[in-house]
Parts: sequence; structure tokens; C-alpha cells
Amino acid sequence: MEASGSEPEEERKSLGAEIAQQRQMKMMLEISIKELQKTAIEMEKRLGQVEEEERMNVMQGYNQQSKESLKQLLWKKEEERQSLQETLVDYEWRIAQEAKAYHKVINEKREVLNQLGETLDISTRQKKVKPATGPHDLERFKRKGRPSQEVDHEPTDSGGTWLPQLPAGALPRRAHGVTTQQQHRQQTTSEAQQGPTRRRPHGDQLPKLGKFQSPVIL
Repeated sequence: MEASGSEPEEERKSLGAEIAQQRQMKMMLEISIKELQKTAIEMEKRLGQVEEEERMNVMQGYNQQSKESLKQLLWKKEEERQSLQETLVDYEWRIAQEAKAYHKVINEKREVLNQLGETLDISTRQKKVKPATGPHDLERFKRKGRPSQEVDHEPTDSGGTWLPQLPAGALPRRAHGVTTQQQHRQQTTSEAQQGPTRRRPHGDQLPKLGKFQSPVIL
């Protein structure tokens, strides 16, 4: 029991000693802070005195100088001011140029992005279009792919009437109500569109026999 009772007493003593030590350190810190504050006030006073002394020395130096030297000094300061002003204007101009170049690059970037977007849209639409597989679709695709000069036009007469294309050498039949002149015009138009053709004799046309000739029988 005595051992157990002595332990709290020792802890209390150690804690009391630590508290006393902390209080002593606190007092020392407060004293140091006050001394530092006094030192700072003194330094500020001395700094003010030094600045005042320097100002007075400068004023005395100016007072001791002649008017000509003061004018030269003023002229020199004016040149420095103008040089600084020109440098400032130059920097402002450079900043403006850099801003223009930056905006130009941004606009070009937007145009490139827009063009890429349009290209992607076109490629997507082309992928969605069904390819032509049937014979009619292929023929229509070929007609669309040919130039306008190569498209075959149907023959018509001066009145816009459709004229059928006939093979070379064939005579068109005379339709009801069509005169010989119109029939000849249709034939001429058909031959002009077909181009020059070389007529060949038909195989069923045989040479005629003479009056006293007879076919030879083998």
C-alpha cells in the first residue's frame, strides 16, 4: 500500500517541477519580447535619423552645386525618363503583337477543328449509305460518274418528239400520220448519232442469175 501511494506523490512532484519550469521559460520569453520591442523602436528611430541625414546631405550637395551643374543633372534625369518611357511603349507594343498572334493561332485551331468535324461527318454519312449491288444501281452509279458530255441523249426531232434509234442500214417503218420527209429526217438524225458506219451485205442476199443460167446441182 505504501508503494502504491508513493507513486502518485512522485508524479505530482514531477508535474509541479515541469509546470514551474514552463512558467519560468514563459517569463523569460516575455522579457525577451519586451527587449526586442524596445530594440525595434530604437532601430526605427535611428533609420529615420539616417534618412533625414541623407536627405539633408543631398540638399546641401544640391545647394553647393552651381546652376549649370543642376541643369545638366536635370537634363540627364529627363533623358533617363524618356528612355524608360520608350521602353515602356516598346513593351506595350510587343504585348499587343503577342496577343494578336495568340488570337490568330486560336482562330486557326478552331478552323482546323471545324474542318476535321466536317470531314468526320462526311465519312460517317458515306459509311451509312448502302452500296449499290443490283444491276440497275450499278448502271445508275456509272451514269452519275460519267461527265455530262458523255451522257447519251435520246434522239428527238425539232419538235421534241422522241425518235427511236435504229441499227445502221435499217430503214424505219413509216408510222401512221408520218410523212416521207419526217421519216427521212428521223433516219438522218439516227445515222448522225450512230456515226459513220460501214454497211456489209447480208448473208441471205445472193447474186442474181442470168437469163439463161440455172443453178448447178451437185
